[in-house]
Amino acid sequence: MQNCIFVGGPRALEMFDFIIIHYKVSNIWITDKYGNDDIIVFSDSANTKTVKKMTRIGNILEKKYERIIPTSTANGEYSFDKVYFGKPLSKYIENAYTTNMKNRGCDIGSLKAGTFTFDSYAVAIGNALEYMQTTKLPLRSLQTTLCSIIHNGWVANYRYWKLNKPYIKQAYMMPVLPDYYENLSERRYFDLTKEEKYCNKVLLDSIFATMKK
Repeated sequence: MQNCIFVGGPRALEMFDFIIIHYKVSNIWITDKYGNDDIIVFSDSANTKTVKKMTRIGNILEKKYERIIPTSTANGEYSFDKVYFGKPLSKYIENAYTTNMKNRGCDIGSLKAGTFTFDSYAVAIGNALEYMQTTKLPLRSLQTTLCSIIHNGWVANYRYWKLNKPYIKQAYMMPVLPDYYENLSERRYFDLTKEEKYCNKVLLDSIFATMKK
C-alpha cells in the first residue's frame, strides 16, 4: 500500500481496513483537511458528525471504485439467489423493502446487499420461507407463527452483526444501529407492541404477494 497517511487513532485504522476490504483499491490517501480532493478524514468519536462523514466517504468511494458486493448474508445462512416457490430470495427482499417503505410513507431509494438492513430482510424472510417450504399445514392459517419466525430471524441477524461485526473482516458495510434495537431483540414476538407486530405482518404479506407474482 502506497502513499497512506493515517490521521486519528484506532477508529481511523479500523476504517482504513474497512475500505481495503470493501473496495478494489490499490492506493488511498488518508489525510487531513489540507489534502487534495481525495481527502478522507477520520475521527475517533462515533458521533453524528462522524457518521455523516463516513457516509460522505462511502459516496465518494462508490463513484470512484468498484465495491465488492456480497452474495449471501454475513452469517452464511442465506444465499440471495436461492429460489423459494419459483422466486429468488433477492426478489422477496426487494418487494418487502419496497412495500415497507411505501407503507411508512418514506422515499424508497435503494437497498444494497452487504448492509445490515439487507441482511435483516434476508434472514427474517429466509427464515419464514424455509419454514413455509417444509410445513404441510395451510400457510394462511400460520400467520402468527410466521410473523414470530420473521421476528426471530431479525433478532438472530441483529445479534450476529452486533457480536461478530462482519464489516471489519468481510465485505459488509458498517451499520449505525439505533439503541432501541437492543430492547427489541430481547423481546419475543408475543411481547411486541401492536405497531411492532404490524411490521412483521407487512413483511409476511409481501412474501405472499411475491409468491403469487
